[in-house]
Amino acid sequence: MASPSLDPGEDVSSQAIILEPIREQGMDVLLLFFPGAFTSPQAYFPLIKIVQKVSAFRLWAGILDPGERILSSSMIEASIDGMITRAKEQGFIPGELSISKIFIAGHSLGAWCARSIAKKRAEGFIEMGCFFDIKSDSFPEYPKPVLTLGGGLDGQLKVAGMAKIAGEIYRLEPEMGDFNTSAVKPVIIIPGMNHAQFSHGIPNRERGDLDADISIDQARSQTAEFVASFITVHIKGQAETRKLAFENLSEGVKKTHGLYKTFWEAIENQEMRAKFLQLQIAGLQELTEENIVVINHDYLDNFVYSKPWIDIKMKRIFVQVYLSPADKFGIVKNIWIKMKSRDAVQSIFRKSENQSKNVSAADINADTLHHALSLTPEVSRSKFYECGKKLRFIEDLVVKSSAQDWIDSEVIMKPAEDGSDFVDVQSTVIITPLSGVASRFAGMHYMKVLSVAGCMQWIVMDSFR
Repeated sequence: MASPSLDPGEDVSSQAIILEPIREQGMDVLLLFFPGAFTSPQAYFPLIKIVQKVSAFRLWAGILDPGERILSSSMIEASIDGMITRAKEQGFIPGELSISKIFIAGHSLGAWCARSIAKKRAEGFIEMGCFFDIKSDSFPEYPKPVLTLGGGLDGQLKVAGMAKIAGEIYRLEPEMGDFNTSAVKPVIIIPGMNHAQFSHGIPNRERGDLDADISIDQARSQTAEFVASFITVHIKGQAETRKLAFENLSEGVKKTHGLYKTFWEAIENQEMRAKFLQLQIAGLQELTEENIVVINHDYLDNFVYSKPWIDIKMKRIFVQVYLSPADKFGIVKNIWIKMKSRDAVQSIFRKSENQSKNVSAADINADTLHHALSLTPEVSRSKFYECGKKLRFIEDLVVKSSAQDWIDSEVIMKPAEDGSDFVDVQSTVIITPLSGVASRFAGMHYMKVLSVAGCMQWIVMDSFR
């Protein structure tokens, strides 16, 4: 017997599962759903049936089953007409236009693959456990309404990426209005929910997913309410019903902003503590942030050849900063900073004997974690204190061989070697004396340290792995 075709662009609409509405009366609406990788369509039945139950419409649902194939955009493109035709054959009453009363949704890979199709084949798009990659697409510019749903403990997606796109839309609210923020492009993170709870609820730990803090029934119920509200807002119907749906979405969006606004702000401004760091190293009360100028570098080669300096006439210290490349969720692993050393600064600016103690990169990392904890929502902070792996900041590794060795280094994070439950963090530094070296290299203090956003990512997610 011949093996089945594995053409990624094959029409597999005949394998789609059509779920008829639960409601007997009301307007017909069709939800076309595309599952995550290696997840059976049946895993989404409980969620979709709850959406049908709470929907204000006669909600039809079609779930594509790719079988042995890997879902792709071309497969969705080839199958979507067949899915709509099959729904019509079973009784779905379409709208005036080809996209009328049709919404496209997906989970994880299914959402990723369906995004490009939804903008031309549906009235709106619903992505679960997935978000727009700002490097390849523009979420604010996407031409159709989009509901983005994620879990606060989604270890495959990571909450950082979700927080970042929530911030993108929030920044547009003064120009676009709250309807855009809460209804056209709502981004909602459900606390305590993981990636798997959009489907069967069994976390894929190999892919990084975490254990959930809420039950799968709670996760499905909250997800269904938001999905049903999103559809209601964008289908013409009773004004009161649409008003209630908008209020539900708005509440979810505002809760997300309340929990994660500090996170996306930390991601957007990961070098924000550079002035503070130079002041800590200087250890002089006479200096303020007005005395510090930060030069941010986008290109590593320029940073490598840069040097910090002091302008005596201007009474300013110029420091050089480079952010290591961000991961796909926007988190910068290390901040590289070139500062003037304590001795260099005090030799010029000291006016009194009132000084603080010497400050190390370990001290700065500990302070950064403390600051990140103060910005983290109470629910995440409490969970971290209760069961997250704690960081221990050990003595700086002073690089004495060459500057290139410092350039090639990273902040070290590894399980404690003494058998304790800590994760040890060690920064690499270069400190040069005021004399005995070429003047160009004298009085330098270079270090690589953790970012606030990186610490927040550790607190809310990575410490539980």
